[in-house]
Parts: sequence; structure tokens; C-alpha cells
Amino acid sequence: MMKNGVKYLIGFLVSVFLLTAMILGAQAVYQKRVVTAYDNSIRLIKEGKYAEAVEELKGTNKDIDDDISNVSSSDVKPETRYYKDTWTICLYAMAMQEYSGGGSASVIKQYLDRIPTEYSGEFQSDIEKLKKEVVSLEEEQQNNPEKDDEKNDTQLDNPKDGKADNGARRKIVYGPPVEDYNVAEYSDPEDFYYDNAENFGDYDSAREFYMENHP
Repeated sequence: MMKNGVKYLIGFLVSVFLLTAMILGAQAVYQKRVVTAYDNSIRLIKEGKYAEAVEELKGTNKDIDDDISNVSSSDVKPETRYYKDTWTICLYAMAMQEYSGGGSASVIKQYLDRIPTEYSGEFQSDIEKLKKEVVSLEEEQQNNPEKDDEKNDTQLDNPKDGKADNGARRKIVYGPPVEDYNVAEYSDPEDFYYDNAENFGDYDSAREFYMENHP
């Protein structure tokens, strides 16, 4: 009888150990995914791919959409529930996505206003710069509503500063003739882009050109 009790106890402890190991393993996998998504979002933002960066960050926590949409949450600090600067990075990427697409200053301002005033992390100087630019943009849109409407109508053909407008495909006018790019000398589109970035609006355009002309 005693032996059976010991056997059951050992079985129970083994089950608890295995369950704990599984939980810790799942947490480790999730944490790795969050860290990878965060690092990817930083890279994508630096490349001007704001929509892709937002999707990376949204994939780490299903609540981030609700937190960002809940504009009445001034008494809570959702940023404390996310990995490192995820909350602020996501808001900044969304603001830049709107800004680079020639969007409304008031919408951009809503995103920026939700960034903690004491924030001092990644892209801090860029965020401060954007805040100042939005003030000017807001005044311009209020004083010239007709001009703003015209700008939005032509945004797909002339994106601001050559940045992608929410992933829309653009017509790029390349400088030198195709044969002058020496596409065959490059082994991947990324190297090709870095050497010829001045003639392309973004990496996607350079990659498309590379894929079409590489032998």
C-alpha cells in the first residue's frame, strides 16, 4: 500500500514537472517572438516601411489595437504592459504611416498625444521632430483646406519625400538607362538598393527593378 502511494506521488510530481516545463517552454517561445518582432519593427521603421512595422508589433499582443483605439484611457498606462518601447514604437509607426501618406494632422496628433511625455527611448528625437512638424501641418491644413484636398488626391502619384504611401504601388522614374545599373554584378537586391538608392523611392521599388532586370 505504501509502495503504491509513493508510486502515485512520483507520478504526480513528474506530471507537474512536465507541465511546468511545457509552460516555461511556451513562454520562452512567445518571448523570443516578441523580441524578434520588436527588432524587426525597428529595422522596418528605419527603412520607411511603417505599415509593415505596425503589423509586426500588433502580432505580439492582441490587445494593442484596443489600447490604441481607447482614447479615453488617460488614467491608465498601457505602455507598461508591453515589451520595452513597443507601445510608443507602434504609435510612432502609425503616426508616420499617416504622415508619409499625406494624412490628416489631427489623426497624426492623436497618435503622438498617446506617447508618454517622459519618453526617452528609441526614435525620441524623431518623435519630437514629428510633433513640431505636425503643428505646422495642422495650421496649414486649417488655413488651406482646398490645398490639402488637392494634395490628398495626388498623393498616390507624388508621395511625400519618396516614402511609401500605405503600401500603394507607385510609378518610379529611374535616372540612368537600365544597362547603366550593372544589375548582373549584384548577388542580391539589398546591395543593389544601397548602391542606387538615390534613383529609387524605396527598397521595394529597387527590388522590383532588380528582379525584373537581373539575368
